[in-house]
Amino acid sequence: MLMLFRHILAAYDGSVQAKRALEKSVQMVDSCSGTKLTVIHAVNLYPLAAGDIMIAPTDAMSESALKRGEELLEEARLYTEGLCRVNTEMIHGSPSKVIIQQAAERGCDLIVVGSRGLGPIQGAMLGSVSRYVVQYAKVPVLVIK
Repeated sequence: MLMLFRHILAAYDGSVQAKRALEKSVQMVDSCSGTKLTVIHAVNLYPLAAGDIMIAPTDAMSESALKRGEELLEEARLYTEGLCRVNTEMIHGSPSKVIIQQAAERGCDLIVVGSRGLGPIQGAMLGSVSRYVVQYAKVPVLVIK
């Protein structure tokens, strides 16, 4: 049985798995006439906890993260070029919470994420975002390896 979705949210961080997730999202949108795709990239500019130490991002770190976010969204725009109903957006906040929040606010009926991403230290907590999303999402989640 083919499940049709009205609005798919794809989280994109440039990792191999996120690229595969975006590719799968595009395939689904392409095969489901009228389906909307929103691609988001979450940028966490808030202090990070490292044990008992809080590490606040410097202006240079924040600027670099924002620049990288724009580059990733441009990459996603190029990949989704030709699809009618696509929106790309950078959102500030914790990736796992941003994904859940954006899916709810936008009325998405499917979330697509990569199984692993580029966490604070290039994946030191492999899969923590996808695990959180699967656990707390109110809609189906497709996790791509």
